[in-house]
Amino acid sequence: MTSFESNKSNAVEVDNIRFETLVPQQRLIIPLKKENITNFVQFGLRITNFSSNPYSFKLYGLKPEVRNSQGRLLKRIYQTNRTVGLDESHFFIVLPGESLTGFVDGELRWYLHNNELVMQGQDNIGGYWYFHNLSLGKYGISFAYRSPTQSNLNKLFRPIVIENLWAGKVTTPLVEFCLVN
Repeated sequence: MTSFESNKSNAVEVDNIRFETLVPQQRLIIPLKKENITNFVQFGLRITNFSSNPYSFKLYGLKPEVRNSQGRLLKRIYQTNRTVGLDESHFFIVLPGESLTGFVDGELRWYLHNNELVMQGQDNIGGYWYFHNLSLGKYGISFAYRSPTQSNLNKLFRPIVIENLWAGKVTTPLVEFCLVN
């Protein structure tokens, strides 16, 4: 079974909506310890609508959560250098029986000034996320999905109305990945 296929270990279902953690490559190779050498990483979230109603979801600002082999949540550093306003184009209608998949891309790299392995990436809202002090071994990744409410959308600088907005929050199950040489 590939990591893109559904199974009980990487999915949780809420209100007939399935949320899945996707890990296309579970063995991630640590790059050479040299300046500007990186290795690509990618993680994803798939939302499948098993209900009888269409719902709108956002993948805007999707950021991973990472735990070490002891299950401890690693601190995610998050910085922004610009703000992208939320609008209707950030929401996608998922019809009954259909899926929506979004990926976050990142990289592994060494920060040589302090001899530190870092996984970092950029989201689609102008921010950058970082996990510091990584090493060889097993980790788990998940996503915390939180949908805005229509009342929150009404408070925006330019209020928007989203039809059939799915309201809720869910955290996907951890899917294991390993950092290897």
